[in-house]
Amino acid sequence: MDESRHAFLLLRRMQEFGFNLPRVPQALDRLETLSERSRARDFKQVYADRGPAGDAEVMEFMTIALIAEHDAATKLHANYDALAGDPGTQAVVGAIRQDEARHIAYLNTWLERFEQRFSRRAVVAARERLEATYEELHGLYYGALQEYLERAAN
Repeated sequence: MDESRHAFLLLRRMQEFGFNLPRVPQALDRLETLSERSRARDFKQVYADRGPAGDAEVMEFMTIALIAEHDAATKLHANYDALAGDPGTQAVVGAIRQDEARHIAYLNTWLERFEQRFSRRAVVAARERLEATYEELHGLYYGALQEYLERAAN
């Protein structure tokens, strides 16, 4: 729910400035691609099938979420600092940044539980593998972002 609220707050703020951005293309969804490349089954499909998700799959999902939250928190921190001249937008970004810090703490707690259930080494290995995959997606992501912003500007 928080992520949807964050998107709404940012979209509303952009609309206040007169920006009406087109829908974001699939290529900009690194989470979806990372999820597809993980060892977990598609959670939407598992849910639709009313099937159980194993602990290893839940660990992969939580790790993916943590990677995304860390990435967002880093960018939000930089944007917050850059927005000193725009207190309205800075307040929106600041509120989202606080939520992201809470999400990171929550997800870290989950991964600590998985370290007890599996092993620290297994959790670290999964995280390193997924972080490496996330890094591989940066080039595709930023290329697609550039194209998206150029189309939005025209």
